Amino acid sequence: MAKSKKLKKYKASLIQTSGCAPDAKFLVVIDPWPAKQAYHREFINNVAAWFEFMLRDDHPGETVRTVYTQGTHNNIIVELSELIDIRLYIGAHAHRNFLLPPYEDTEAISYIYEYDYETQNDPTRRSWTARYPSNHDMDIFPFKSHYPLPTPAPIPPIHIQYVKRSSVAIPALATTAPDDLPLADDMRSHAPSPPLLAREDEAEPQVKKRDPYEEGIGSAFCVS
Repeated sequence: MAKSKKLKKYKASLIQTSGCAPDAKFLVVIDPWPAKQAYHREFINNVAAWFEFMLRDDHPGETVRTVYTQGTHNNIIVELSELIDIRLYIGAHAHRNFLLPPYEDTEAISYIYEYDYETQNDPTRRSWTARYPSNHDMDIFPFKSHYPLPTPAPIPPIHIQYVKRSSVAIPALATTAPDDLPLADDMRSHAPSPPLLAREDEAEPQVKKRDPYEEGIGSAFCVS
């Protein structure tokens, strides 16, 4: 009887700390384009336009569902449709490779990784604020005609625990010795891109309605 109670308690703890993504894909973006600004509505719309352009060739018509932010750092989480093959976008995205003049004159790089939903669960349960893009005109953005493929990304800093480590792309030439791996300090952007849209009032944080089944009543294990 005692073993049965312990097993039930253990399974309950798994349900509370892990979960399966609810019909969505999540990406972590370190140093997103453009440089994060205090005016969240402008920033969220810029990020949404960037991802819409990024998705256009392989997933036309797909848009960003939600952008999650925290006030203590510049990293963000982007929620996309479950139909998106996020493997195409994991890696290093040099801004000069997808921006037109004069905005391409920058050394800034954004790094995209898969969010570890299985261990972190819904971002709003980890003190991330959900923000939603509004309508935006893609024609005003200085993007090139086609989005380039990202290059392999360095291993993210160890304190960024919400990245799914198994999805990190390590450069092929950096497999001979640990010293050859890119350093976390190399991920810092040197020249942030300038803002593009007129500033608006800060967007009001919105809280998603949660389904009790998604909060842990279902299975504690994800099926890939």
